[in-house]
Amino acid sequence: MQRLHFLLFFIASFIFSFNNANSTTCVGLPIRWLNFTADISEQSGVHLVWTVVEDNTVKKYHVERSTDAVQWIRLASIKRTGPLDLPSIEYDYTDIDYLPGKTFYRIVSEDVYGKTRTSEVRQVIAADQDFSISPNPAKNKLTIKQKNARTSLVDIYDNYGKLILTCKLVYPNETIDISKLAKGNYFLRVSVDGIETASGSFIKI
Repeated sequence: MQRLHFLLFFIASFIFSFNNANSTTCVGLPIRWLNFTADISEQSGVHLVWTVVEDNTVKKYHVERSTDAVQWIRLASIKRTGPLDLPSIEYDYTDIDYLPGKTFYRIVSEDVYGKTRTSEVRQVIAADQDFSISPNPAKNKLTIKQKNARTSLVDIYDNYGKLILTCKLVYPNETIDISKLAKGNYFLRVSVDGIETASGSFIKI
């Protein structure tokens, strides 16, 4: 009798293990952030663009802004619009009421279960509504805009305060070539006739 019970228990355990080994659970791949940029424009505001690969549970995206990258304010929520058969999809949002000074932006995705995933943080700098640096982070080109545009001298310093690059801005050309700079954080000063008119920082990627 004991052998019979043992044999039945062995067969039941084998069947259970076999069924578990052959069962599958469909789990969506997590969202992938391909790109996220923040560009500032005096005419339209801060334009945010993000490109993602979505899984089948993504519900919407929250656009958030901060002045210290710690406390965040939700600006808008954008519903998911992309079909799953696309390799990637692009969304955008423009903050027309952007703040002077240093401002941070991020995108938070939310799925149907309430789970969230956060993008990288992007930063823009507007010392006031008359001065801006974009894009930030920047890779090859940096655009500096001033309301009262004049021929200016731009000094760029590294994180240690060492002068790395000096260039002249002759308006309407507002673009600086930073492609040869190493990746990192930089500080810049804009001056006219030896008098500082504006300053800010940017990230080279």
